[in-house]
Amino acid sequence: REQALQLLARLKACMLNIYLLHRCWANQPGLPADFLDCSRLAVVCCYQEMRAYLMADSEVAKVRNLWKVYDYVAEIAFISDALRLCNLSPPLITRAIHDLRESVTCFEGLRVYGDYRTPANIRAFIRLCVYGVPLIMCPQFATLDEIGFPLFSFVVATFVALLFLLLKSVQRELENPFMGRFGRNDPDDIRLDTMTFDTMFGQSQFYWKTTSSQALMKQKEHRASWST
Repeated sequence: REQALQLLARLKACMLNIYLLHRCWANQPGLPADFLDCSRLAVVCCYQEMRAYLMADSEVAKVRNLWKVYDYVAEIAFISDALRLCNLSPPLITRAIHDLRESVTCFEGLRVYGDYRTPANIRAFIRLCVYGVPLIMCPQFATLDEIGFPLFSFVVATFVALLFLLLKSVQRELENPFMGRFGRNDPDDIRLDTMTFDTMFGQSQFYWKTTSSQALMKQKEHRASWST
């Protein structure tokens, strides 16, 4: 779960950095007017489909979301390639391509945690213990009843069965640590929350639209100072 959290943090950081890079280069000559809008939409939708895949409740839904993830990744790659066609410096474009590769790497790592299943022999052993161990220990429970501890024998039998039931529950929880799967609402699960992610993009877009002329003037001033 801790490693999955680290991968999720890297995924969100890389995808946010892709959009911020595209925003800084949106005034490059030759780019279409809706370049920034397409970049924001592709990045946000790609993350939402990744989230939907990790929280899917069926294999059919996972396959459908996975195809959409790959489609949006390809779209982000095409958007970045438009910068190359506008003669942007190759080292700058390499940064966006690297962040896209890191995003896909983190997503594939999260898929490992989401799709991993406990080996069948371990699940069969736990299921056998749930039903078999209390039956094997029945003579011990009867002995406790004969020596005058009927309540204690009942408590021990319940505790033994409950112990293996809890072990089975832990196994099921560890197979997929992401919140929302099969309608769960476990506070220990990883929250794949998109509200802060989308809101952050929306604020950035609003800031860019309302202060575009000022930002462009400052960018030109910085470039002039760097050239000198």
